[in-house]
Amino acid sequence: MSAWTIARALPGMLIDDDLASRLVEAFDDAYEPFITVLDCYGAYLDPRLAPEDHLEALAAWVGADPSEGGLGPTRTEIAAAVEAHGERGTVAGLVSRVERLTGSTPDVKEAGAVTWSSTPNSPVPPGGDSTVRVQVNGAFEAAALQRLEAEIRAAVPAHLSFALEVDRP
Repeated sequence: MSAWTIARALPGMLIDDDLASRLVEAFDDAYEPFITVLDCYGAYLDPRLAPEDHLEALAAWVGADPSEGGLGPTRTEIAAAVEAHGERGTVAGLVSRVERLTGSTPDVKEAGAVTWSSTPNSPVPPGGDSTVRVQVNGAFEAAALQRLEAEIRAAVPAHLSFALEVDRP
């Protein structure tokens, strides 16, 4: 039985009424799972503490990739996906994603430029490169190369393009 009962929420004139108390206590068993989930909601959002049957939903929320074994995402993969969101759009985040897929550190040439003007609506100066160049070493099959390109596309800021250069050993 839960520490919280519906009978406690009855109005003052019914709280001492035995019949009313027994009638609403019949619903306590039905509401107890909801109250427990709400009391422990923080644990449902922590991949270390979440119940096994909640891991799939948690993985979908944070964009975690399922494990290679097909058993669904592991707690470690979910935690890594949460951590990766903090690095999203940065060179460090891009390097980390490519390292996880290829096992080697890529060479990343940053793109973009910053400028300012004291005149409103002035044109952007030409010459800024908007392509991130990612160079990796290795021999990749077509499917692995497509997955690598998809991961790079997801890691590079939306306003930039990318070029993947593969140096085969």
